[in-house]
Amino acid sequence: MLDPDTKQRHTPKGGYSIRQAASELNLPEKRVRRAVDKKDVEAVEFGGVIRIPPREVERLRNLYR
Repeated sequence: MLDPDTKQRHTPKGGYSIRQAASELNLPEKRVRRAVDKKDVEAVEFGGVIRIPPREVERLRNLYR
C-alpha cells in the first residue's frame, strides 16, 4: 500500500524490505543484504520477498548510533 502523502510504501507490521531498512538506517543496501545473508540480521522470506521486522531495524538503529 502506498502512502498518499509520501508516495512511498507503508510498512507498519509487514516489516521492511532490505532497501527500506538500509534507507532507514542510512547504510548501504549491500551491507544490509550481506548481514541478512550471514544471519547477523533477523529476516523472514515469504513469496520470494525478504522482510526485516521493525524491531530488528530498531535494534540496528540503536547499535549503529
